[in-house]
Amino acid sequence: MKSLRKAIVSSVDETKCRTQYALFGLTLAEDQFCAEAGAGSSGNSCHGDVGAPLGYTAGYYGTQQFVQFGIAAFGTFGCREAPSVYTNVSVHVGWIIGNIRP
Repeated sequence: MKSLRKAIVSSVDETKCRTQYALFGLTLAEDQFCAEAGAGSSGNSCHGDVGAPLGYTAGYYGTQQFVQFGIAAFGTFGCREAPSVYTNVSVHVGWIIGNIRP
């Protein structure tokens, strides 16, 4: 059985990330960004993580709410050769609102 996990990641310089993926022959889309776990952590997006949320907890009217701002798109095969790539949710909010159903 698989279990849900979480990792703490930080943003990565866009130019650095795009350069690293260019070495693999990959180009990031305009709506994508990179993040990675710190040294010694195994928290980068890896096999089976595609579609996982990236977000943070924020105060909202006296409660703590999860705010999602990314969706795991892909990472490298070894999961450590380059940062993980995420799709920026805010770019697609119009489409999301127009397509959600109750």
